[in-house]
Parts: sequence; structure tokens; C-alpha cells
Amino acid sequence: MKRFVFLALTVVVSLLSKAERVEIGQLRYDLNDDALTAEVISHMDDSGFNYPDLTGTITIPSAITIGDKEYSVTAIGNSAFYTCEGLEGAVLPPTVTRIGNYAFSQCIGMSMIVLPASVNEIGVGAFANTALREVELTGEITSIPSLAFAGTDLEIVNLPSSVVSIGSSAFADCSRLREINVGHNLTDIGDGAFERCHSLETVNFPATLLTVGQRAFKGCSSLPRADFDSVITIGQNAFEKCTSLAGIDFGSGNLTIGDYAFSECGALEDVVIPASVDEIGGCAFYDCLALKSLRIENGDKNFILGGAPFANDPVEEMFIGRNVITTNKNDNVFSSNKNLTRLILGDGMTSIPPELFSYLPALQEVTFGFNVAEVGYDAFASCPMLTTVRCKGIAEWVNIDFLDSTANPLNSGATLYVDGTPVSSLILPEGIVKIGENNFPGYSKLTDATLPSSLTSVGEQAFMDCSGLTSVTFRGSIPSVGGSAFRGCESLVEVYCPSLEAWLGNGFEIALANPLSYGARLYADGKLIEDIAIPSGVAAVGNFALVGYDLVSCAEICGDVTEVDRSAFEDCASLTEIDLGGAVKTLGNRAFNGAPLTSITSRNSVPPTFATSSTIATFGAYDAVVYVPVGSLDAYRSDKSWCNFANIVEKDLSGIESTTISEDEAFLLDGNNIKALCDIAIFDIGGRELRHIYAGMSLTLDSGMYMVSTATAAFKIAVRQ
Repeated sequence: MKRFVFLALTVVVSLLSKAERVEIGQLRYDLNDDALTAEVISHMDDSGFNYPDLTGTITIPSAITIGDKEYSVTAIGNSAFYTCEGLEGAVLPPTVTRIGNYAFSQCIGMSMIVLPASVNEIGVGAFANTALREVELTGEITSIPSLAFAGTDLEIVNLPSSVVSIGSSAFADCSRLREINVGHNLTDIGDGAFERCHSLETVNFPATLLTVGQRAFKGCSSLPRADFDSVITIGQNAFEKCTSLAGIDFGSGNLTIGDYAFSECGALEDVVIPASVDEIGGCAFYDCLALKSLRIENGDKNFILGGAPFANDPVEEMFIGRNVITTNKNDNVFSSNKNLTRLILGDGMTSIPPELFSYLPALQEVTFGFNVAEVGYDAFASCPMLTTVRCKGIAEWVNIDFLDSTANPLNSGATLYVDGTPVSSLILPEGIVKIGENNFPGYSKLTDATLPSSLTSVGEQAFMDCSGLTSVTFRGSIPSVGGSAFRGCESLVEVYCPSLEAWLGNGFEIALANPLSYGARLYADGKLIEDIAIPSGVAAVGNFALVGYDLVSCAEICGDVTEVDRSAFEDCASLTEIDLGGAVKTLGNRAFNGAPLTSITSRNSVPPTFATSSTIATFGAYDAVVYVPVGSLDAYRSDKSWCNFANIVEKDLSGIESTTISEDEAFLLDGNNIKALCDIAIFDIGGRELRHIYAGMSLTLDSGMYMVSTATAAFKIAVRQ
């Protein structure tokens, strides 16, 4: 049977510095004469030692009488029963409103406390490290302070709706605590509030809850679920080592999840992170060894990820539905997920940071949403098992700019599937205006590409190293083509465009952007382009327009052309004759460099200017014969650029303004064979007479441009093999 201690009425009164203190039996009180209240302040004697017979259950009186005054007992003071090891229980009167800091702390034998409804304040550590098994809190307590019930034997705790906060370590190390029920006004759970409560199975998180502190439930190894409503902060290590935690509902709050918040939660198999979650800290789900599926829902807000938030998790499938911003080195975010085989990017994701999905050795399949527009450097570097890339529409795919080749998952040798169909023949519909950078790098399965007339730009390295690409068709004028767009396309043999005007008009950024630079043949309006006669309507021959094109031997640059841009005919290995029309005013740097020219006709009496002062840079050599209009010889010989040509010749280049004979009355041209129907003279494009033949005679001509004249007419012909 428990021993109850009854307080003697012996009164010892002592006057302290500023308060009256009395000793009644084995307890001391501070008295407040103005309010007629008393506070239990100590169970120790003057030497600081516990009274040896303070054991069993103590009943605190509701009042004490000193002389003719009655004092209401309203408080248990700080450390009043601290380390009272023999105390087994306490019954407090309905007059007590406050229990001070550490009031019953370290009373290791104390298993029972009766708290009246009048108690509205409990101090720090008030019942820490006692043997309390149950406590009924029914008053207007608004806060459970730090360490209040830490290390007790409580099994079930019901907190009244008046409680709005639970302090740090308030219930820490309550190893028998199975259930905690909180009121509907709770807003904060403090740091370590339930840390190491190994038996805790049931916690209700009300809609009012906003903050779960650091380590709040760390080591609660029996907790199976955590369901939140409007929480905005889950602190560092909050649920670390909750090894039975199998389900989490993060609710709808604008939530931030701290570092290691759910690390080592070994029962988690899938995690769904709603759009309301703003940030996940470093290693937030570290070492969750059962986690197989991760879903980050679509959303408009950026999603901030710390370093390696899912490190060492065997995640096999991942859905990311919005933009990710990383606070650590990007290749540490997912790179430790060695089991990830399938990745799905949702429609809320518009950009992918550098290195985000690099070094994923098991990744086999990636699916892109509708809205990805940019992928950062090395985003998919070192994903050797990647075989399948899916997108919902080809227009969405070609809109993506990949900032380098290893940003593009096709770089690993994967096959691109559009709406479930593998892409080998690329036919872009009208309305598409761009092909992004590095869009098909190393995509060997691509055999041909048809580009719409609406296309305005082809990004840098868009088709680089497409080793299977054999033909490219431009349906309209040539778009702006970025550097090295077709570099390494060594199988490319045919390039089609609607007209020569369309091809020559825009030019290319560099030589490697031009698909002809790899030996392909150009077809305009279905006809193979060999010698060039530029039609009216072309104001300039664009940069690198025919660079390296070895089929052209003669080029007539007349009509409306005022400028031949940089490297337009550079390295045309068969080009021997050019005719610069009277409108040509400017020749770009290296415009004809590398072409073995023997004849140059310039019809402008004012010498066209060179983009550089060096003749050698423009023509590569200056041993060709230059034919210039009558009266302009001195102008050309004195020009700082043209003067380098040793052989400049005046010639009547006015031509014949009217004729009295038609072509079919003068000669017949069959392939490269010409038959004279009257006396004719044949000249090269520079005006040099090659042969005079009479009616009925035939002559075989090499391919090229020629002038054919009779006594009354002149004609220009193009001879093809």
C-alpha cells in the first residue's frame, strides 16, 4: 500500500530578503501578502537536502493559514520537488494555476499526478524523467514547454484544444508513448518534441499545424503514417529513422522539407510530392531502402532541391512535373540513384538544369512533356543504358534547345519515339519555326529530313553526327542555320530546295552549317545544280552558299546581285569561270578562295570592293584573266585590290540588245552536243572565242556556260554532262 504524506501544521516563519517564506511540515512556501497566495518552493531543508521521509503520494493543500491570514496555494515553484526520488504521486488542489520549471523533474519513482483544471501553465522540464504513466490535461494550457514530459512512462496523451504549441523535446524519450492526440488549434511542434518515442503509433496532425521542428519525430520507429494538411515547414531530421513510416501525405501547404527530414525511413515504397511543396533539403530521403517510386506533381512554382535528396534510394521510376532548382552541385541530385530505369518529365517542366540526370547507369527510358524548352549542359551525360526517348509531338521536340550534345538523351544512342512511333524519316509540319540546338546529335537512325517553309532557324549542331542522314529537303527559303548544324553527316548526298533563289538568299553561319560542305548534291526545283546562272530577285549570294560544291564550273552572277558574301564559292574545286554582273559592288572575304579560276568577267565599270584589302583572301590567287568594260581598265588597274591581277583586259561587254533570229533557228543543243543551223561562234563566259563552226557542223562541248552568237543574235547556254 502506498504511503501518503500528510502535512503537519507546525509553522516556522522566516523573513527573507524581499518575501516572506514559511515552512510547514516538510514543505516551504513563498507568501504573497497582497494577493494572499502561496507558492510551494522546496521540499528541502536549510542544508539543501531532501527530507528523508518525503515519500509516497503527496497532497498539496488548497490553502494554508498563517496566524489570522489564509493563503491560497496557487503555484508549484521552480524545482520544488526536483530529484525527490521517493515521491510516488502528487495531488494538486483546484487552486493551483502554475507548475514551475523542473518542479517534479527527476522524481524517478513518481508515476501519478492529478492536475486540476485550474492549471494553465506548466514550466520547462516540469515532469521530466519521472515515472508518469498518465496525465490528464484539462485546463486552459496554451503551450507544452520544452522537456515538460521528457523521459516519462506516458502511454497515451490527450492535449486540450487550448494547446497551440509543443516545445522542444517536450515528450522526448517517452519510450512507452503509443498515442498522442492534439487539439484542433495546434500550430507548432518543437524541435525533438517526440524524439526517440519508439512505441509511438498514432499522431493526429490538425489542419492548423504549420511547423514540425527539427528531429520532432526522429527515431519514432513504430509510426506508420504522417498525414499533413497545411504544414509549411518540416525541419531537419524531423522523421529520420522512422523505420515503420510507410505513407506520407504532405497536404496543401507551401511546404519546405528540411535536410535528412525522412532519411532512413526504410518502409517508404513510394513518395508523392504535391505542387504545394516548395523545397526539399539535402539528403531529405537519404537511405530509404524500400523507395521504388517518386512522383513530383506538375506545378507552376520552381522546386528547390538540396544535394542528393534521394541518395542511396533504389528508386526505379520517377516523375518530375515542374522546374527544378538545385542548391548543390547538380550532378549530385539524382546521380546516386543507381536503380532508376524510367524517368518522366511532366508538362510543368520547361527547363532542365545542367548535369541533373547525369551518371544514371540504369536509366533506360525518358519521356518528355509538352513544354520543355531548354536542357542544360551534360544533363544526360553518362547514361549508357538509355535506349528509349519519348515525346508527345515532334513540334515539341524540335522546339527544345539542348545546350550541348550530352544534354540530349539521344546522344547515348537511344531511339526517339514520337507519339509511340520511332523516328527515322523526319517530316516537320508547316507552322514549326525552329529546330533547337543539338536536337538530333549522333542520332544515327535518322535517314532523311524534310523541313517546312515556315522554318526560320536551325540550331547549332542540330543534326551533328547523324551518320545515317542521306537527304535534306527545304520546302521554302533557307532558314538561319547554326554553326556545325550538319557536321559529321558524312552520308548526306542529296539536298533539295524549291529554287536556286531560295538557296542562295540567306547563307550560312559557318561552312560546317551548310549541308553541301560534306559533298552532297544540290537539287533546285528537282534539277541538279551544276553551273550557276543567278536569276533576278536575288540581291546577294549568302555566306558559304556553295562552299565546297564541286559540280559548278561556271557561275554567272548577274541580275540584281549586288554582293557576293563571305566564302560563297570557297573551295568550289571545278569553278574556272565567273561572270560578275554590272550590279555587283562588294565581294566578301574568301568569296572565291580555293576555286581554280581562269576567267573573271566584271561588268561593273566601278571595281567591286573587297571585304578585305587582300586579293589573295578573296580569290586565293590572282593569275586569272580579268575582263572589264571598255573604259574602265585604268580604274581596275589602279584599284588597291584588283591591281594584283596581272592580266586585266578591256572588252565590249554591252551584249546585243535585239535579235532577228531565234535560238531554234541558230543551233540545236542535245546534251553536250551542239549542231549549227547557221554560222555560229562559241565563246566562254568571259567572252573569249573558243570555236567558229558553220551550218550543219556539230561540236561536243564540256559542261559549263557559253555564249553562242550569229551575225544578228547572241544566246547564253548551259551545257551539262
